[in-house]
Amino acid sequence: MIKNREIYCTYGTWYQNKMLRVLIRLIPSIHESKDPEGVHKMRVTTRRLRATLPLFRSCIRKKDYKRWIREIKRVTNALGRARDLDVQIEFLMDFRDALIENKNIPDSGIGITVLISFLSDERSMIQPMLDSAVERIVKKEVIQEIKAYFRRYNGLWPSNSNDDAVKIVLKKGSPFILDDIGILKKKSIAIFDPLDIRGHHAMRIAAKKLRYTLEAFQVILPLYAEEIERGVKKLQDLLGEVHDCDVWIHDLPHFISDQHDQYWKESEEWEKIEGDINYLIINRKERREELYIEARNLWSSFLCQQITERLPSLIKERLNKT
Repeated sequence: MIKNREIYCTYGTWYQNKMLRVLIRLIPSIHESKDPEGVHKMRVTTRRLRATLPLFRSCIRKKDYKRWIREIKRVTNALGRARDLDVQIEFLMDFRDALIENKNIPDSGIGITVLISFLSDERSMIQPMLDSAVERIVKKEVIQEIKAYFRRYNGLWPSNSNDDAVKIVLKKGSPFILDDIGILKKKSIAIFDPLDIRGHHAMRIAAKKLRYTLEAFQVILPLYAEEIERGVKKLQDLLGEVHDCDVWIHDLPHFISDQHDQYWKESEEWEKIEGDINYLIINRKERREELYIEARNLWSSFLCQQITERLPSLIKERLNKT
């Protein structure tokens, strides 16, 4: 007779192997080029892997689990900084083009060009660190270790699943979902204070964690849960953009001060540079307000009730029916 733990770990094998295949396919793109899309996809995959391994911790030896999480975190952190810079540079290029084309703004866009150059230099400097982090998990064979370890269950979920198997996985997985719902609900108080920058960031992290957990158990959840998952992703994206604006608003005044004192104090171009960047700050403040209102409305008008009431009810109904 197949034990409940083996059924749950078979499901975990199926899900983890999906991500590992993607991760293996993306590794060459990190070494061979600085393709922003490749960095983005690999970052998302490592974050999913890191977020969902704990869901199947009972299937893994303690010493292996700690080491795998540590090595994956190292890569995720390196990819994170690279991805942030890629996004910032791409945004600034589009912003500069719009700035130059806007006839109501007399500045030349030189300030944005200076900022792009600064961030591009930083991006080049961290590429070796990124290569090293990826090379580390390859040399240590962390990815292959995870695959080999889970292979012992050698399941072919969901092709061999049945109602009893679904119930076992859902019963073991639902506490993780409910815990993440509770954390998000607790953090959501911040959405009603437009100035709670740290609270908004914490809520975004909680939404991201819930989203990854829902993705991990998507095939055993009721179909309506997919709509809720899409709502969680939308909330995460909005709060992520809010956070991006907060970073700009915080960092740009320091950039102005440092650039002026170190490089441009005597330059005739400084007025244009400062004007461009101050315009960017105003733009980001206005955009932040729009994004914050959209996120608050999404949560209060639809998502809060769906996540904190409807989703637990759906899970309970599914457990009772299967």
